Amino acid sequence: MSHDQEYRFVIDHRHPTELPMKRLAEYMKWFAQLLGEPSDVHFDHVEIGSTSLVALVAERIEPKVYKRLLTAKNGDGPPDATRAIEELDTLLADNNSTGQLRRGDAQIIPFKGIENTRQQTYGPLNQDGAVDGILIRIGGKDQTAHANIDVGDGATISCEVSRDLARDLAQYLYGPTIRFSGTGRYRRTRDGNWDLLSFRAGSFRVLDDAPLSVVTVKLRLVSGQGWNETTQPLRDIADQRTDEDPAA
Repeated sequence: MSHDQEYRFVIDHRHPTELPMKRLAEYMKWFAQLLGEPSDVHFDHVEIGSTSLVALVAERIEPKVYKRLLTAKNGDGPPDATRAIEELDTLLADNNSTGQLRRGDAQIIPFKGIENTRQQTYGPLNQDGAVDGILIRIGGKDQTAHANIDVGDGATISCEVSRDLARDLAQYLYGPTIRFSGTGRYRRTRDGNWDLLSFRAGSFRVLDDAPLSVVTVKLRLVSGQGWNETTQPLRDIADQRTDEDPAA
């Protein structure tokens, strides 16, 4: 006797009559891709109330499907399964809904849907802080200037500065790493990270890009501190920090 396992993709608070047939077909497409194993997974029926797409997974491959879903939920499953989760979340957001994937009576994967979209649009807001980078361009025609800063990994940001600050900065174009202090405007993204949209700097300072070997030589030249007598300056620095901070 066959004991196929029921899997339900539930579209919360949406009756089937509220969904166009084309949209319902899109849900079914990505639901099928999420489950995988097309030869042994079959659509069974649609339940009403909230819209529930019910599929039957053959008993002999059900453990494989279940493992696929758990790994996809954690973000390290097969690429086609993780993409299906993203697409289903997007569809739910478009329908102002949330959802869930259930195995029998147990929820396996929650879908935030519209809640993700609400989180994504949180902000923007202002926050004091600092940005480190290399000045690669500076200019402007109005009372403020804009400094383009290379912050690494191929990313750049535009930093608004006063004309006086721009004149002071000009000598460091394509030069050392600079720390710009001021106020940033941020927006929280869908995954909970914060994107820097713009930055207005009120001051800056040049950071020392010298390699550690050069810094060590400079320390040895400082009189009265004992750095010229030690053979292991880095260990001595670490020991000193431990003495000053019992929690270190």
